Amino acid sequence: MIFVNGGNCMKPKAIFVWQLTIAVGALFAVATLCAQEDLTQPDNPFFRKKTAASPSPTARAKAATKTLSAKDMNFLRGAASSGGWETATGRSAEQKAQNSATKEVAARMIADHSKTNQEMVDLGQKKGLGISTEGVKAQQITGSDFDKRYLNLVVQDHQEEINVFEKEAKSGDDADIRSWAAKTLPTIKQHLALAKGALDKVK
Repeated sequence: MIFVNGGNCMKPKAIFVWQLTIAVGALFAVATLCAQEDLTQPDNPFFRKKTAASPSPTARAKAATKTLSAKDMNFLRGAASSGGWETATGRSAEQKAQNSATKEVAARMIADHSKTNQEMVDLGQKKGLGISTEGVKAQQITGSDFDKRYLNLVVQDHQEEINVFEKEAKSGDDADIRSWAAKTLPTIKQHLALAKGALDKVK
């Protein structure tokens, strides 16, 4: 039986409203679930805020190296080579030298340059530059006048070092390296004076 103004004539409309209600309810439920997941699952990659990853030590080292000028890098590398030579040759001279003044110079070179070498390596690491004073071979000095030859080499090396360190202390690009060069310079000058004084005694 069909009712014209009621009953089954209202059925299509009722179904539509019911379906709409269900759909809205479903959307609300989904939204609520998503919100709950956001709160209970912070590690969910779809809800987690993305944060910039911290640079690795290697990346930081490479970035630090890029900030050093070629002048500063060459200074540190040259100073490392010279410092390694001073300690290695000093050990050889401490064993082979005949004059006590020469032995004193050699001992001073070993002690002081071992200290400055470590400072240099630490500074290089801080700046992301890998340098080493190890593996440098001692100067091969032959002849009966070993003391004189060794001391002359020490004088020559320190004269050159003074020029290089003075230049870096005045015009180096990196403030830390400039400061270290200026701090180390007096020790190098003392070494030069000590070597010259010993040279006068072995002539």
